[in-house]
Amino acid sequence: MNAMEQATSIVQIKGIRDGLLATFSDAPWENQRVALLTQIDERSAFFQSARLAIDVGNQVLKVNDLVELRDQLSERNVALWAVISE
Repeated sequence: MNAMEQATSIVQIKGIRDGLLATFSDAPWENQRVALLTQIDERSAFFQSARLAIDVGNQVLKVNDLVELRDQLSERNVALWAVISE
């Protein structure tokens, strides 16, 4: 399985009314974060200027995790506009 196939198995991205929604499978946060960024890097034109919501389910995240992700997304011209959790 190549990096893109592995990333696709960890994070599913679909269009919603206000942008894109990324939903993660059950995996450690670091794997989820890398999978998301891999998909964005592989399809940068698709994600250009996108508004992204992430559904982290029952994953427990620290503020620094979200700040780091927001910054990494911003570097790719993607805006993190919502975080959904259980």
